[in-house]
Amino acid sequence: MRRLTPESFLNHLRERVLVFDGAMGSNLQTLGLTSDDFGGRDGCSEALVLFAPSAIRRIHREFLAVGCRAVETNTFGATRLVLQDHQLADRVAEINRVAVRLAREAMEEAPARDGSPRFVAGSIGPTSKIPSLGQISFADMAAAYEEQVQALWDGGVDLLLIETCQDLLQTKAALAGARRVFRREGARLPVMVSVTLEAAGTMLVGSDIGVVQAVLEPFPWVDVIGINCATGPLEMVRHVEFLARTTRKPISIMPNAGLPENVGGKAVYRLRPEELASYHRTFVTKDGAAIVGGCCGTTPAHLAAVVEAVGHLTPRPREVVPPPTVASLYGAVSLRQDPPPCLVGERTNANGSRQFRDLLLKNDLDGMIALGREQARGGAHLLDLSTAYVGRDEKADMAALVPHFARQVKLPLLIDSTDPATIEAALERHGGRCLVNSVNLEDGGKKLREVAAIAQEHGAALICLAIDEQGMARAVERKLAVIRRLFALLTGEFGFRPCDLIFDPLTFTVGSGDPDLRTAAIATLEAVEQIGREFPDSFTLLGVSNVSFGLHPDARVVLNSLFLAEAVRRGLSLAIVHPAGILPTFRIPHDQREAGLALLFNRSGDGSDLARFMALFQGGSSGRRAGEPPVAASPEERLQRQILDGDKSGLPALLDSLLSRLTPEEVINEHLIKGMRAVGELFGRGEMQLPFVLQSAEVVKAAVGYLEPRMARKPAEPGKTVVLATVRGDVHDIGKNLVNILLTNNGYRVIDLGIKVDVDTMIRAAQEHAAGVIGMSGLLVRSTQVMRENLAELNRRGLPFTVVLGGAALTREFVEQQLQPEYAGRVFYAADAFEGLTILERLAQSTPAIATPTGRGGPAAAIVEPCPSSVEGAALPSGVPGASQVSAGGAAPGASQPCESSGLAEGLLTNVAPPPVGSGRKALPPPPVIEPPFWGVRTLEIGIDDLADRLDPAVLFQARWKFERGQRDEATWQAQLDREARPALERLLGELRQPGRARPRACYAYVRARADGDRLRVRPPRGGAEVVWQFPRSARPPHLALSDFVADDRDDLLVLWAVTMGPEAEAWGRRQFVGDRYREYFLWFGLLAELADGGAEFVQAWVTREVAAGRRLDRIPPARARLPLAGTRFSFGYPACPDLAAQHTLLSLLEAETIGITLTESSQMVPETSVAGLLFLNPHAHYFAMAG
Repeated sequence: MRRLTPESFLNHLRERVLVFDGAMGSNLQTLGLTSDDFGGRDGCSEALVLFAPSAIRRIHREFLAVGCRAVETNTFGATRLVLQDHQLADRVAEINRVAVRLAREAMEEAPARDGSPRFVAGSIGPTSKIPSLGQISFADMAAAYEEQVQALWDGGVDLLLIETCQDLLQTKAALAGARRVFRREGARLPVMVSVTLEAAGTMLVGSDIGVVQAVLEPFPWVDVIGINCATGPLEMVRHVEFLARTTRKPISIMPNAGLPENVGGKAVYRLRPEELASYHRTFVTKDGAAIVGGCCGTTPAHLAAVVEAVGHLTPRPREVVPPPTVASLYGAVSLRQDPPPCLVGERTNANGSRQFRDLLLKNDLDGMIALGREQARGGAHLLDLSTAYVGRDEKADMAALVPHFARQVKLPLLIDSTDPATIEAALERHGGRCLVNSVNLEDGGKKLREVAAIAQEHGAALICLAIDEQGMARAVERKLAVIRRLFALLTGEFGFRPCDLIFDPLTFTVGSGDPDLRTAAIATLEAVEQIGREFPDSFTLLGVSNVSFGLHPDARVVLNSLFLAEAVRRGLSLAIVHPAGILPTFRIPHDQREAGLALLFNRSGDGSDLARFMALFQGGSSGRRAGEPPVAASPEERLQRQILDGDKSGLPALLDSLLSRLTPEEVINEHLIKGMRAVGELFGRGEMQLPFVLQSAEVVKAAVGYLEPRMARKPAEPGKTVVLATVRGDVHDIGKNLVNILLTNNGYRVIDLGIKVDVDTMIRAAQEHAAGVIGMSGLLVRSTQVMRENLAELNRRGLPFTVVLGGAALTREFVEQQLQPEYAGRVFYAADAFEGLTILERLAQSTPAIATPTGRGGPAAAIVEPCPSSVEGAALPSGVPGASQVSAGGAAPGASQPCESSGLAEGLLTNVAPPPVGSGRKALPPPPVIEPPFWGVRTLEIGIDDLADRLDPAVLFQARWKFERGQRDEATWQAQLDREARPALERLLGELRQPGRARPRACYAYVRARADGDRLRVRPPRGGAEVVWQFPRSARPPHLALSDFVADDRDDLLVLWAVTMGPEAEAWGRRQFVGDRYREYFLWFGLLAELADGGAEFVQAWVTREVAAGRRLDRIPPARARLPLAGTRFSFGYPACPDLAAQHTLLSLLEAETIGITLTESSQMVPETSVAGLLFLNPHAHYFAMAG
């Protein structure tokens, strides 16, 4: 018979949404079936295939009659593992084949409405065994699935649906069984995999949706990834959104009819058909779902509504670059860390760690697990697990260890072995996605092919060494030649994706004195750089400590650290290291640093670099050891030094000396927070690796613990309850802990949920404890995306909590522009713990109780701007993001799109008295009469160079990109900018100049306007009803409002404007984020935002020249001509014009859709890097403060 091919199935999904059927089990329960219908096997619905086939045909027929184009066979439990409990194990093949026939017969009895193709999907359930918990072996489970798949194949099924997966190791066993059938038959069927995520957000064994994507994406014979069962569509929304932006595979969604309710001992589902249809329409049109259907509780009526809503639609196309990830059973980890590298802990390797070897020899399982957890706490992203040791059974040891590491250690594993059987034993026992170390071409590829086949069977990634038949490659070209062969073989013959491959160009010691190895480090570093250029979607890895083999231990630490830093600069992705064997480079003394670099780069050329380097570490040598702090002049400096060095020694005495003249709060605010900011800067620049960040955090944590009992503490006040948490996937909590202490000591009840907390847990805690505020923290760049998802989930559920966001990954601008629009409630950014306290104190003063905030859209929801760090009403320091919003009555020139409100300053004006007589417009000269060159709207194309000419690098580097000078002298500061910031700017501007990368455009309009008190009446350029905008008056004399800048006794000129960088530029930036190039993403959007502001200045310059000329212009002088600008720009959403909803009429007047700008329901512009506003040409117009 002719089989459905995966290619034809995928083509069909691209053209039209495929609607599956609904529930089999819950609909069977309505038929009044008896024990005889089950052949005496009560509860075994698969038995109905044999004993009551008409019931099964009837259910199929009812779903087909309402327009479903795919039905699932009644074989959910038709494996030997389930059927043996009902004495039907010998009828596996029969049940599966008959079930396919019944579905086919139902199709014949219910012809397709429009002749469209319909499909029979072979349902394959999870069985009753969970391999990750040791209930069954991978081999036994795969064999059971192979038997079922063969029977479904023989019955003529169109595709396979491995559904309701509760353990990804079970899923991989099902995939292995299916693949064996495909190989035997010489062809394969389309394969769908659908997992079940409980209401808590994870699978039964604890895997979240990120793990699901990481594990399933690499399998070439998985065609569709989806979600079914356990919850209704509402609880699936955020998981669907995650899949929509991370998987290239089509998505399937089959929810229950809501969460079941127990009514009289029966499960009752309340979701109405039209509700299910509405969710599915969103899944299809917004998230690009290609397959929709129903699970428990869904009836033909439900699916009839779904068919009507989406059956005729084409799924929204998705442009996705899957993130390059590996995964433990509990969480996914990106191979592309920001800042790099991804650190592989090497202490669980029997060859590389004496401690681990001794534990292995003693069979001390708990000790080995503890060592793995210790590396996780120390900042490792992955664990290198090796059990190879002389006299031990490597395979047996690996088989015994891996299940325990999988269940008890939350880091992904790098399986380090050269034995194929050991590698297979490991992969068969781990439900996550592992790395395999390693393959090479030493024997021409024979063993490589064996290991590669095993890795592909389990979806693992591969580490590839630069070794061939001639041995280990030393020269750069030899390394590259071997790696090219490896890449071609693995991608061509096996179909590995480039992102599945990690190349190790090999590291050789420069400490042996061998003349042939003097340039070994140079060759490795150059190879790392060239691999990155030639294979940009693959990765590089080094065993860092090899470079210093044979040297004194102190010398090794220095050389390893310098080599790692240089490799990272060249683009190194992963490093196998032990944190105790490296240092942040800023802690290495200058003489050791220079000598080490000379050795690595063979600067003398005659071998003398080695002797000079070694001499620095001989007994009695002058100078301090690497990492040893210099003598500090004051307690403050010593504390800063100890934070940077991660040194807790003598901390109580040091703190006591500070407490003799400072309060505990002053020590925290002026010194501990300052120290952690310095750590964050070093981390962001890649000068401090994650393990050292954690060490520094331990110092601060210890210091805070010492100071806390010495702080004055208020009792908790009613209604002041706050939930705090570090977001999912982030383990950093020092900032959160500071907030906890400060709030607790100021009368707040704090519910601290700890680290790696999902949004469901936050919501439950906030509801359980009647908290009005949720504080979310995160250090990692990817945590900003988690915060975005959390806010969207809060918004989706219509929850009223106030949210305060903080952490090193955030900026005030990012929160305002990127995160706040996700949530209709109040969102604040707190730069540090003290600003967080200030925000809550302001909230407590402005609302009756922060525990019961006003709901969405209510008065309290208006306060969404962050608090100023200074006293109420005072301006923020110049250059601080957000300063102009708080201190001025409008956007400063070039100010970016604000958040949705008037800001905190505006919120404090609720009870401001009306202005006295003689203020307002009477304090200003009459507006002059200004004639425009024309009335109406015009659009402009803006060149990248026009924007670049208006770019202020100092603002970009410091305000947008967060390069901060700190205490550096001018020469050091400029050197850093020359090294890091300016090259990045030139590179990104070059990228923007690429064809199709960006299309900056603007529109502006000369319109007639007239003031009417606090209102401004604007006449649309093309006629129609006038637009009226209301503006607040300043509480500060002379009590101005924006309407005062326009004449009230005649028509006056008002200029409207809007600028966008275009969707093309933002799409490129988002691809960087999806590809885990977080730093590139951050720099790109910072540059776009600054260029958009430059576009606003460009329009202002254009209008200035055009009004002066009295005619339309085709060009204006370049920005470097430094010609003066006329007028003052204001943007909606700032205190002087706080009504962000007015943007709808502003953009309508400008006809901004012609340049691609639209608005969301919350009045935020799309594309996000767009700005718009009003330009008052009145020479007396100016910015003014709103607060009194």
